[in-house]
Amino acid sequence: FDAEDADLILRSANCEEFRVHRCILSIASPVFRDMFAFPQPHDPNHELAHVDLPETTATLDILLRYIYPIPSPKIVDFTTLSNVLVAAEKYGAEGVTSRLRTILVSSHFLDIDPLRVYAIACRWSFLEEAKLASTRTVYVDLVKQGEECTEDMKYMSGLDYHRLLVLQQTRKDTVQK
Repeated sequence: FDAEDADLILRSANCEEFRVHRCILSIASPVFRDMFAFPQPHDPNHELAHVDLPETTATLDILLRYIYPIPSPKIVDFTTLSNVLVAAEKYGAEGVTSRLRTILVSSHFLDIDPLRVYAIACRWSFLEEAKLASTRTVYVDLVKQGEECTEDMKYMSGLDYHRLLVLQQTRKDTVQK
């Protein structure tokens, strides 16, 4: 992100600079739109106003690539997906969140770890995605895998986990009949 006609610099937590356009960010995010309504600090070392953000360079780069009308990068790991989802939710970028929901329930992620997909879906109240992921946990040892507790499972409620256990037991009982 180094556009010559940019009118703002976003600076990541690791001090990488992204030259961006307020109008694009404002369309994609009501949080950015509201943020730009206030005067931004001027750095004498730069000709443009800048905003320091707490996101890492990697997360901010992917978020911006999903916001801008350019090809979106492929997300292949849970950590990246979770980090970008947190940023998209934080900035109210519903279009990005919608696309990430689709990626979350792709066969790639469901095949790797359906329990983690379920946990992420529960964290963000993605009901349809949680239902889909729950169907893929039939052959997962929930107790054993739950002991390995991923970062994403920390945000899943006890009720969500209990529902999954009951659902799995109900399915096993149905098959045994």
